Amino acid sequence: MTASRASAYLLAAGLLLAGTPAWGQPGPPLRLTPPRIIEETPATPPPAAEPARPADTPTAPLIEVSRPPPIAVDSVGLFEAAQAGLPHGPVWDSSRRDVVEQLIALLPRGNGSMPSRDLAKRLLSVTGRPPAEVPAANPPPENPPKPRSWVGVRAATLLALGDSEAAANLARLVPSRLEDDDLARVMLDTALAAYDNAGVCTLVRSRIDRLNDAYWQKALIFCQALANEHGRAQLGLAMLREQNVPDDPAFARLLAALAGDTRSAAGAIPEATPLHLAMLRAARQNVPPELATTSDPLLLRMIATTPNAAAEPRLIAAERAEAFGSLSAEGLAQLYDSVAFTPEQLSNALSFAQGDRGPRGRAVMYRGAKAQAVGVGRAEALQRSWKLARERGGYATAVRVLLPLLLEMPPSSELAFFAGDAVRALLFAGKLEEARRWNTLIRAEVMAGNPTATAIEALVWPLLWLADVEERKSDKTPLTTRFAAWRQAQEKVDAAALRGRAALLATLIVSSGERPDAAMIASLLPSTLARENTPMPHPGLWIGVGAALESGRVAETALFTLNMLGTEGAAGSAPHTAALALDALRAAGLDADARALALEAAIAAGL
Repeated sequence: MTASRASAYLLAAGLLLAGTPAWGQPGPPLRLTPPRIIEETPATPPPAAEPARPADTPTAPLIEVSRPPPIAVDSVGLFEAAQAGLPHGPVWDSSRRDVVEQLIALLPRGNGSMPSRDLAKRLLSVTGRPPAEVPAANPPPENPPKPRSWVGVRAATLLALGDSEAAANLARLVPSRLEDDDLARVMLDTALAAYDNAGVCTLVRSRIDRLNDAYWQKALIFCQALANEHGRAQLGLAMLREQNVPDDPAFARLLAALAGDTRSAAGAIPEATPLHLAMLRAARQNVPPELATTSDPLLLRMIATTPNAAAEPRLIAAERAEAFGSLSAEGLAQLYDSVAFTPEQLSNALSFAQGDRGPRGRAVMYRGAKAQAVGVGRAEALQRSWKLARERGGYATAVRVLLPLLLEMPPSSELAFFAGDAVRALLFAGKLEEARRWNTLIRAEVMAGNPTATAIEALVWPLLWLADVEERKSDKTPLTTRFAAWRQAQEKVDAAALRGRAALLATLIVSSGERPDAAMIASLLPSTLARENTPMPHPGLWIGVGAALESGRVAETALFTLNMLGTEGAAGSAPHTAALALDALRAAGLDADARALALEAAIAAGL
């Protein structure tokens, strides 16, 4: 990217519309076989010429003893750049290790934006050389801390983002003799999260000699308690206290409960870990209800999948885990299916849900829709579920949980009233081909003179335009005409929200590479312009993304944008911030990710 292009991009992003309300899926994750560990063989200089020997000098075979080539564990990954949807070539070349690690540490946990999470996980899972180390300016201390491995940093972050499967698969690519503290902790917490006590204890006993910090010592004490070695466990606890390890009352009480003290309850756990939850289950104690509101994706999944949590906290945790990507929509649907409802409640699901704003209300809407046969009744049930989710929050989760029910429904003329909702939900779920089929139904109804279909077509046009490159290329209607028809249809839906939604749509169009004409710009201008206070990205991020893009550092550019967007992706960002991030992704060759984030922002804002 040229300097003039980067400068223009940064300037344009800073001048985009500000002050409008805040607003926020690529396809299914790739299932790829991890490549083998890369072996690097040092370059060998050409052999020196041997001195001339007399013809009668006997020769003897030369025996060379050398060490095997080192294993480049830091370069391992779950897939190559092209398979991850990233531009070809080394992903982290010319990036500085210290900058990249800081950006990775800042990545938002508890991220409710699926496109953002998906991009972050692909960046962390890709094969390739690590970023370059920068020599320290000052002499190193006498006992410098052991540096973290690049693969360990990536695996630990994947686990923190809630993808324990990818984290464990990445860690397994490294032989146990070469793993560092991060990789070992990933393997331990993954086993704890699966409530695999036998696996946990095998792992702990094989590594405790070299990994002897407080967490591993507590895990060993837990394993001793499970083996009825309670004397050893209490001795280990006493030794921890002598080492001035910060007090952990919940751990001590759970240890007593495992020893048979029925009066000992865990109580509050201010800083819960997978070890605490595994001990709670082993001690047959209920999970404290307040833990269901944590933002830690791994803990949420543990709570959602354990029987020793009460029904309501378990449902709350499951919904949050699904929203943060650590529990599948199918897993949440199974929990919804386990909730007991009377036949009357199921037949009057909407009435029940209007009186219950919690997870039971959402569960009954799912069950009510599932009970409907394919046809008008199910379409109406899905419409009601999505409308309620839009009003109360949780639309993304509602779409993903109800998606199997929608996919069972073929487009038909009797469902024309539902076609717009179907297109919106299918696009949001990354089902482009299915959305196209429903859009074909809408166009057929328009050709037949159906005025409702005409309005639906105008309303879904921006979503198809943002999501479908082929649709964008084949649509011969001028952009200004489409925009005007959309404004007219939107005004009938929600006139009060029209100005903010129009500004959002124009911003997304600009960040997709289009340049609106004067008529579109004129429709956005208010009668008066007043200064508005709008949150700006942190200067380090704003300046850094331009520098990374200027230098062609694609993966680093993506990390800057993910940190700018935060926990809700483009949906929760101010328009100028979203435009800056989307334009940077598109310019870096990550157009599919930019489209997915733009679509998420549009749908979240009610477009």
